[in-house]
Amino acid sequence: MTKALIVIDVQNGFITKSSSHIVARIKELLESKKFNTVAFTQFVNVPNSPFRKIKNWNKVGTPPETNIVNMLKPFVKTVFKKRLYSSFTAEFEQFLKEKRINQLYLVGIDTECCVLKTAVDAFEKGYEPFLLAYYCASHESGTFHHMGLKMFGRLISPKHIITGPIK
Repeated sequence: MTKALIVIDVQNGFITKSSSHIVARIKELLESKKFNTVAFTQFVNVPNSPFRKIKNWNKVGTPPETNIVNMLKPFVKTVFKKRLYSSFTAEFEQFLKEKRINQLYLVGIDTECCVLKTAVDAFEKGYEPFLLAYYCASHESGTFHHMGLKMFGRLISPKHIITGPIK
């Protein structure tokens, strides 16, 4: 089994009171070097996106909102820009195939949106997703984070949720 840590959308525009605590946690995880393969995703809310057209949500479209947080920048070697919830762009999937990755360890923001959608897409494409709950959050609230955990357990498996810090 070849595994990768996927750091999803830990960007300035998603850092709030309910999500800021995970930045230092993710930094510690990256410093531990438990994962040989690490990739970051970066959401960009482009003009004419469904977020703008349907939800009338116009945030996280340009820097500094789209920038990955400064504390994690030293660890960014591979980054995939995305325009929707899922990390599964053609480039991202090609990366996984080239590296022969079959297990994805997911961390980041938002548990109930981008992290969950990436997990479900991974599951449906034959990858084995794990959610590292201690390193995930919702920029909206803790309630949404917990809803994301419940949905992950329902859609994939509660056994694939790792709740505490990685030792």
